[in-house]
Amino acid sequence: MTNAGFYRSPLLQAGDVFTIQMENTSKNHLDVQLSGFQFITNATRVVERHWTVIDDKGNTAQTTQFIAVETLPLDQVIFPENLDGQAAPLLKTNESKEPSYTGFPVFDADGNNLTMHDQFPVPDCAFRWNGKTNFKRTSLATLSLRRWSVADANGNIREHTQVIRPQNASVFNLKSKYYLNNLP
Repeated sequence: MTNAGFYRSPLLQAGDVFTIQMENTSKNHLDVQLSGFQFITNATRVVERHWTVIDDKGNTAQTTQFIAVETLPLDQVIFPENLDGQAAPLLKTNESKEPSYTGFPVFDADGNNLTMHDQFPVPDCAFRWNGKTNFKRTSLATLSLRRWSVADANGNIREHTQVIRPQNASVFNLKSKYYLNNLP
């Protein structure tokens, strides 16, 4: 069942153009007002490029290209593994505790985390992310708990706590630290 005046188009493809065509069969002037129009897309933005071509005779032609930048799926973000002696080895005393060594979240383009050739840093144009490191002392060890949070443009959030356990707790400066991407 469809609502009166409701139309759902098939999926749009690159190069598709939205037009509304109406024929006025009346001799009278027709005023048309479009209201309640919604255009829903998985694009986060549209890039507009203007092209001009000049041939050797000086003739020119111009066109505008619209490129839709699609929303990347949040579930294809992979968080760095724990360095806890279980998921991965403990952090060695001489190894860096910074995320550049212990890992940042990455985006996996094909959704298969076993293939690494298509994994790249979480793109700032698609996601906001941050990390905060806190420390926890137990009777057995000092742990670094790095809380990663990644949000998409729609406000959906995924979070993960990365556990980093060093062989020697003296490698930690026991102050909390934030890691932010370049978006507010």
